[in-house]
Amino acid sequence: MRTIYNFKHNRTVVILAIFILLYQPFIKAQKVENVTFEQTNKNIAISYDIEEEKNIDTYDIKIFYSIDDGLSWKGPLQYVSGDVGESQKAGKAKTIIWDVLKETTELTGNVKFQIKAKPHYIDKKSIEKSRKYMIGFKGGLNISKRLNYIEVYIKSKTGFNIGMFHKFQFNNVLGFQSELLFDRKGYTFDLSLYGEDELYPVNIDYFSVIPFLFNPSFGSRNTKFYFELGPFLEVLLTQKKLYPVLEQIEEEFNIPNMDTWYSAADCGLILGAGLAFYTNKSCVILNSRYSQAWVNGTSSCFSFNVGILF
Repeated sequence: MRTIYNFKHNRTVVILAIFILLYQPFIKAQKVENVTFEQTNKNIAISYDIEEEKNIDTYDIKIFYSIDDGLSWKGPLQYVSGDVGESQKAGKAKTIIWDVLKETTELTGNVKFQIKAKPHYIDKKSIEKSRKYMIGFKGGLNISKRLNYIEVYIKSKTGFNIGMFHKFQFNNVLGFQSELLFDRKGYTFDLSLYGEDELYPVNIDYFSVIPFLFNPSFGSRNTKFYFELGPFLEVLLTQKKLYPVLEQIEEEFNIPNMDTWYSAADCGLILGAGLAFYTNKSCVILNSRYSQAWVNGTSSCFSFNVGILF
């Protein structure tokens, strides 16, 4: 039986009377599957899945149609939108919208659709070269505390860090990174044992330099788990008592002047771990680390960071 679709410009209602057959060709090394359709007003919505292949980055998607049961094909279709065209990723439930009346005034015959997917293969050498040296930005939360000094008074304090870093990768496992950060650390006075209900925070700001952070990594090409180990240097920028009452507390409880607790510079060791999520051109890192400084009386800091490299 002959199949007829009559799409007219002067009609306000488009009626799709019968079944459309969708032609799914054999595509070498890739699979276009689960091709379905539905009419939405004067458009046809074509849905498909394209199977992800290990060595393929993106696809160029083109769609053709036939009105003679696949003996000849017209296209590629021009008045289409959605998951069609260049640089399309593999995935499920991909959708193409065809504006039929812009393409043709009438669609008559045994109609079939053909989807062609041209793969763009991953250039592994180029990607590995781009990952060898990457630079980016990071920031996160600090939880710091001063250790081994009037512990009964000193509690932890939250702060933040922000800055830039770079990563150099020797091979798939061995690498290192360097960082320049603004670090807000500090501590909190808790004098509840002496009848004081209020907490008294002290901000300490540093310019932090991490010259060499050894970070071996393990995992797949796009997702890696890594460790961190290396030294750091801190240069004191400011130390600020947020409450004048702290000066009274120094006198009352015979506490040495807090302004003398920290010298102009400090150094210590970092130990941490994280996850790195790579794309072809960038990398997102999630990281936690513990650092301990030694010069200005032992102090410690837990940091939780997120960063992006290019």
